[in-house]
Amino acid sequence: KPDKILPCPRCNSMDTKFCYYNNYNVNQPRHFCKNCQRYWTAGGTMRNVPVGAGRRKSRSSSLHYRHLL
Repeated sequence: KPDKILPCPRCNSMDTKFCYYNNYNVNQPRHFCKNCQRYWTAGGTMRNVPVGAGRRKSRSSSLHYRHLL
């Protein structure tokens, strides 16, 4: 786990945290910016991924039950 906190390349905020190594490769550390709520790989190319694209929303169970009736 990297010790130093890297600034976000999008918004330059220091409110970031290390998440995991991309593809278990120590040369590709993945970080998350709490300010703009996006992930990035240190040393990787910037990609225009929308906010919250890495998380899935859970569907409400009422829609599932309505389908069964």
